[in-house]
Amino acid sequence: MSKIIIKRLYINPQLTINFNEGQNYIIGLNGSGKTTLFNLIQYLLGLKGNFTRLINYLSLDSPYLECKFKDKCVRISRKLPSNMIFFEGDIHRQARANSIELNQIYTELMNIKFVSPFNELATLDILGHSFYAELDIKGNSREKQDTYHKIVGYNSEYLDSIEKDIKTIENEVAFDNHGLKLVEKYKNGVENSIAKIIEDNTINKLNDIISFEYKKIKEKIIENNNLMERARTILIQEKEFSEEFINEQLSIIDAFFYHTINHLTKRNENFYDFKDVMKQRNFNSFSYGYKNIILFVLRLTFCRDLKDLKYNNGAGILVTDDLLSVNDADSSLGVTEKITEVVNDGALQYISFSRYNSYIPKEHVVFEISGIQGGGIFER
Repeated sequence: MSKIIIKRLYINPQLTINFNEGQNYIIGLNGSGKTTLFNLIQYLLGLKGNFTRLINYLSLDSPYLECKFKDKCVRISRKLPSNMIFFEGDIHRQARANSIELNQIYTELMNIKFVSPFNELATLDILGHSFYAELDIKGNSREKQDTYHKIVGYNSEYLDSIEKDIKTIENEVAFDNHGLKLVEKYKNGVENSIAKIIEDNTINKLNDIISFEYKKIKEKIIENNNLMERARTILIQEKEFSEEFINEQLSIIDAFFYHTINHLTKRNENFYDFKDVMKQRNFNSFSYGYKNIILFVLRLTFCRDLKDLKYNNGAGILVTDDLLSVNDADSSLGVTEKITEVVNDGALQYISFSRYNSYIPKEHVVFEISGIQGGGIFER
């Protein structure tokens, strides 16, 4: 079952869009407001900061979303141009957009879990990944790969935090080692000076005191060196574990990717390594439309409810903006067929903002934006 289902988008008393739990298409011409609606949903969820394009629209009247999270029904609202997100209904909370507090709310509502003890903004990354626009083709492939890992249950930022801690320890140890050399030099100088000015029977006692203090400093530095080595060992072990864990998780879902890409492109793509595809290696040789197909299939693979995974962080929702516009007729038909298959399996709520297209199932059109090109629903 989807971790989040969008039930309703309220814009003003004259404009409300109701969604079903399966396929949903909002259609209209270029400039009619589709992309603004696409961005408005992300804005209300708190996935975007101040969205200046929205502020100037007079037709927005305290917009909100009604969503379902498992057994909880929640209204999510955000005034313009406030950064505060309000949750009402079965929970009453508030948090700032893109904040750790907001991430925690969604983590609880969506039951997001990781094998690594680290989250911070990972849940927001997972939810944000459920929104796919044509411009996302040029997104950062490293960030996308990290999000895929989070969806299957491993937050790669945990490794980054360990490496950051090691770097801090390394800097401290380097500083301490340099300081130890200066202390040792100073100790030897003091001992030589004492030997010149103090009688023999007193020298040993003073040297013992100096050596004792020097030993305490040296032991502390040795302790920090040992801590650094232990941290390095933990990092190596964690990298080995993460690679093994991620590979195991990916092996459970890669068949869906291969089957889908073969269905949509009508050619065998099993020679691709799934991890290379996630990293977008050798993408420069692909056409723009083909890249779009691959990236869409990756979204579909990871955004659906991943029932077979122990750490299932698939949000079960996919929202797209003009997905079909760059594809040929066969690809567009194949995409809609595959979406129908996944939705009927109960693994996805699909919301699409699209231009008029003969491949869109008319029975799933939940809202049609009327008006001529360049007009739209957000007139001033």
